[in-house]
Amino acid sequence: MKTNNIASYSELLEACMRQNPQWILLSEVRSAEAVMAVRNSISSGHNILSTIHSDKASSIPMRMYALLEGNQDVTQFQRTINRYVQLGIYVKGYYSKQYDRFQREILEICEFYVDDETNEPMVNEIYKKTLDGKISIKNPTSHLLDYIAIQGVMLPADTFRLGKEEGA
Repeated sequence: MKTNNIASYSELLEACMRQNPQWILLSEVRSAEAVMAVRNSISSGHNILSTIHSDKASSIPMRMYALLEGNQDVTQFQRTINRYVQLGIYVKGYYSKQYDRFQREILEICEFYVDDETNEPMVNEIYKKTLDGKISIKNPTSHLLDYIAIQGVMLPADTFRLGKEEGA
């Protein structure tokens, strides 16, 4: 399905959800209408995979907020997005002199959630590669592990065998 002057993001996502898909692929979130359509779709339990232009993975909720161009409460919006968007992945494209070609590389993977006690939107930076090549890894929190378990995938609390139960 494709948006145009006849069919909007909202109408197409609504039609798509009626077909009860396991996953919905939305090519890009780039407007207020797309942000609201995605928010409404994910809050109904549908799985969506999409792209959005952002400077890093942890900025995705704020980038979505910026696209709204409205007066919605920022903290409430972030809570909503962090409650329903589980992961953000930052992919950087660049020309590699070493390999003499254009390539893409994952530089950051973030988990979004809302803290059970404080009700604050939180970000857990699971993977980060800095420009100097340094890599840091953290285990996912119990929020992500529970979500993945609902999808039928069981992971241990020490997912990356870091020797400690981060996020458990």
